[in-house]
Amino acid sequence: MRGKSTEKSLLGNAAILSAGNFGAKLLGAIYRIPLTNLLGGVGLGLYQMVFPVYCILLDFAGAGLPCGLSKLVSENVAKGEEYKNPALLKTALFAMAVLGGAASLAMALFAAPLARLQGNESAGGAYVALAPAVLFVALLSCFRGYFQGYMKMAPSALSQIVEQGVKLAAGLSLAAALLPDVAAAAAGAAAAVTLSELAALLQLFIVYRRGRKRGYWKACGDFPQKATAAESLKNIIKICLPVTLVGVILPFSQAVDSFLILNILGKYTQSATMLYGLFSGGVMSVINLPVSLCYGIAAAAVPHLAGGENPRFALYLTAGLSLLAACVCFLMPRLIVRVLFFSLPPNEKDTAMRLLQLLAPCIVLMSLLQTVNSMLVARGRAYLPLIGMGVGVTAKVLLEILLLPNAQMHIYGAAISLNVCYFVAVLFNLLYSIKVYRNKRGSFPERARREDEGLVGKEKQIGTEAGFTGKYKTNRE
Repeated sequence: MRGKSTEKSLLGNAAILSAGNFGAKLLGAIYRIPLTNLLGGVGLGLYQMVFPVYCILLDFAGAGLPCGLSKLVSENVAKGEEYKNPALLKTALFAMAVLGGAASLAMALFAAPLARLQGNESAGGAYVALAPAVLFVALLSCFRGYFQGYMKMAPSALSQIVEQGVKLAAGLSLAAALLPDVAAAAAGAAAAVTLSELAALLQLFIVYRRGRKRGYWKACGDFPQKATAAESLKNIIKICLPVTLVGVILPFSQAVDSFLILNILGKYTQSATMLYGLFSGGVMSVINLPVSLCYGIAAAAVPHLAGGENPRFALYLTAGLSLLAACVCFLMPRLIVRVLFFSLPPNEKDTAMRLLQLLAPCIVLMSLLQTVNSMLVARGRAYLPLIGMGVGVTAKVLLEILLLPNAQMHIYGAAISLNVCYFVAVLFNLLYSIKVYRNKRGSFPERARREDEGLVGKEKQIGTEAGFTGKYKTNRE
């Protein structure tokens, strides 16, 4: 019974986050359709050029916090040490304000050199317009992780809807107002991202203040004991640093993509910016939509798995949903492209259709990677995803260097390389996970036997389950 109740709880929390994330991605896809038709391939390429560097700065500024902070908060609640959580949040906010502010300043100051290095100086304005968003995202990631640690997924889900809604309204308005200057219109669309992150941050702060008044989460003064800032910072760094480094690798590789694709393709085609825009901005926005459905499973799984739950249900659910979506994209690319990117010229539509088919496997691979990474982080193996992603990205970059110079392959070489990247990373992490769970932590049938005998939840130390060192309260359920 307990196994079914935890699966139901995981499914409920995952559904909330997935609904919010899917709704946000749907709004994002709806936004990308008129934005693509408004800016065209070149304008979209300028808009997309700034995001790889932006994502790297986001990850350095603590994009790994939601997952890591969720784990720490849920552990403290389970161990009866909730008094540590307010200090965790305050310390995280202070650290992210410093890191996020520095990252935002760096992005604005180096906007022009970055745009020149990427091969198109016109993207400089978009860099400046997007820079403040790094600070806002760093701060709101603290609140998202805090809420998720308390199993309250609705605030995070709602913030994603607010974020995308503001971006849609402001982005289309600013881009349309600044046309026919394509560079200025791209900068206006980037400024809308900054406004959207600020709106999401304010929404989460309001929810937090209201929750405090209603007693959902207590203030430091409500506890006889308080955790020190030094202790909180140590715990945050210990769990969040490897998660952050994992997050940095992929956007770093995307930044490398923007340099490689634009510069290599630019040697034999005048359409390099357009091809990069279709790949990273058009087709990848479609691919990311179903992946967002599975994000909720990965995020909701962290507090559950940190308490010693079995990961199979999360993996099966992820595989089933992502495989269905991948089949749709592979079998119906013409319909999807015609509906979503109706104003593109015929040659650009053909390119988008082929890219969509080639990238369909990425839906399954990206979704599985999210869940497997969350499983490893929750079980105290946070550095494993870092190694797996590093191996995958290395394979991708090497393959791009080989494939992109081929004029017949051109942008399709980037799509093939991305599939290889995620396949290698998923395979590495899954093989290690199977080895750990079966050889070191006990087999799954053993887990079921212990659940049936009522042992799980009564143990003060889950030593046989994951080598996980946290002590839990008796009958924490």
